[in-house]
Amino acid sequence: MNTILVTGYFILLYINIVGALRCNYCSKVKTDNTCQYKETICNTGVMNYCYTKIVSAAFSIKKVSRGCSSVCRSISAKKKMFQKQMLCCIKDRCNNHTIWPKEK
Repeated sequence: MNTILVTGYFILLYINIVGALRCNYCSKVKTDNTCQYKETICNTGVMNYCYTKIVSAAFSIKKVSRGCSSVCRSISAKKKMFQKQMLCCIKDRCNNHTIWPKEK
């Protein structure tokens, strides 16, 4: 019985590591859609999501960030003057949404 439990544990651990989703991580995205600081990769477990989060106020984008999340909240939420929007996706490095239009 213990052998079955130990084997099952290692199988789940392997799936969690190998099957992990890789997402772009950036705490602040600049207006040219690049990361203000060094962009890195975060790994999720099985059944998790990559996201791009947008915070705006008075029809102006105030902050954009990218990362990993165990919960997908692809909704727009208004709170007082601020609006928060979270775009979720489930493919490797899929959270490279272009937020600001490219300048010509």
